[in-house]
Amino acid sequence: MFCSNISSAVGIQMKLEFFQRKFWTASRQCAALDGKCSISCDNDEISCYLIDNNGFIIVAEDLSLTGVFFGEAEGAVMSKLVSMGSFKSLNHKFNDFSQRGGKTMLVPCDKEYPAFVSERTIKETVGNIDCESCVKSFVIQQIPSSNLFMVVIDNTCDCSDFGPVTMDPIEIMYILNKKTVFLDKSS
Repeated sequence: MFCSNISSAVGIQMKLEFFQRKFWTASRQCAALDGKCSISCDNDEISCYLIDNNGFIIVAEDLSLTGVFFGEAEGAVMSKLVSMGSFKSLNHKFNDFSQRGGKTMLVPCDKEYPAFVSERTIKETVGNIDCESCVKSFVIQQIPSSNLFMVVIDNTCDCSDFGPVTMDPIEIMYILNKKTVFLDKSS
């Protein structure tokens, strides 16, 4: 019996502007087909994003959001995706030493860096978020044979009271019990 392992991956390299243009063209074509898509990303009542499996924005109507973590732009939706299990939150610890308060002695500085990863078994998820005076709807769908997801969000409901989900590191503070140790130097 002959067995082989997958030993490589194939990808292509293209300019981001070209990829974004192709994405927007494809999203407009869907709306033009016999009612296949009831609404287009051109509609001001929705926001469309293309994000990767770690939650970073690849395509957005606002070009300045390219490369930004999705939770920074849409904190309420990212929080809901994590609570629904569509994305998992992982924390990576990083240990280092730093100088504090102008002193030359190095002190430990441990930080926890959050990271997010998609749950690959979920192909499409629809969700609603209860905000102060409205309900925000969204849908996330995996792009077949890729690590990308299309996210469409209802803009008619403001959920800014949720705040962003960031990837800022969190400093780990240890609470130690200080005990005085006496050394007997007489012996």
